[in-house]
Amino acid sequence: MINQKRTYGYFRDSYLLKKSTKGWFSFDCPKCGGDHKAAVHFDYEIVKCWVCAEGNQWIIDFVAFNEGLKQREVFEMLNSYKEADIDLRELESNSLSQISDVELPDNYQLITQGEGMLGRRAREYLTGRGFSLKKCERLGLGYVNKSHEEFIKDFFGYIIIPFKKDGKLYYYIARDYIGNGIKYKNPAVTDFGIGKSELLFNEDALNKDVVFATEGWACATTLDDKNHGGTAILGNTLANLQKTKIISSPCSTVVIAGDVGFYKHSIKMGMELMNYKDVYVLNMDKLKAYGKDPNDIGKEKIHALWKDTKKLTMGTALADLI
Repeated sequence: MINQKRTYGYFRDSYLLKKSTKGWFSFDCPKCGGDHKAAVHFDYEIVKCWVCAEGNQWIIDFVAFNEGLKQREVFEMLNSYKEADIDLRELESNSLSQISDVELPDNYQLITQGEGMLGRRAREYLTGRGFSLKKCERLGLGYVNKSHEEFIKDFFGYIIIPFKKDGKLYYYIARDYIGNGIKYKNPAVTDFGIGKSELLFNEDALNKDVVFATEGWACATTLDDKNHGGTAILGNTLANLQKTKIISSPCSTVVIAGDVGFYKHSIKMGMELMNYKDVYVLNMDKLKAYGKDPNDIGKEKIHALWKDTKKLTMGTALADLI
């Protein structure tokens, strides 16, 4: 984790920062130059340029490249800066805390609230997938019970799945449960300045020693408990920002539990992490008789498979990819 005020101090001293919108600070891209084409967000820990082919970068990667440093050296350099004399509420203007300007969809209700038909069906949908309502409430899952006149903001009949980091809500995805026709619906990137491919569901799980990495939020929720973390990458390949978040996190062990039929994708993902963490890649095809993903198969069988799986090495990875 970076210190926001010290990191702000670095960018303030190194670039001409200009306050933008939704928590972003713009500056001249060191590669493109001029016209404030780049911006940094201290909550998301992201630098993005609207011109460079590289696109978005984690702050640590951006500083490492431009200063010619290793990641460890970047942390040391940023921590050497004096904390900037700036109100953190200004930096956090786009974090979904209780005083945030960015909000969950209109007419959002927590999953345990509401006695109408939509609320009952939402709860039945989640309990039918094996989740306790207490756990869903803790994760902030909810639903939307009224339509919105703007299609992009209309999440009527969707389960709302929040994304949190350090207890702050900063993104969400929506899962249909009444037959809307669109299974998943995401908020507009312009509303948040960020897309789901740059994020991890339940990122706080990376603070635990052992973390299960899955494709979907439901699978991550199934495997997340008091002893193990569960995070989801929302796909079967790691984006660079997601990879960096995992590598720089406190966890020591990553157990990759992908969907059935995607074992080789999981192996490739594990190869990107094995030089930094102890990695176990579960061959979910061995459990296909029980379901198509960890949520269907269940935590007990996943844990049993983990116990029978050896730590990933380059030799075993290459052998399984042939």
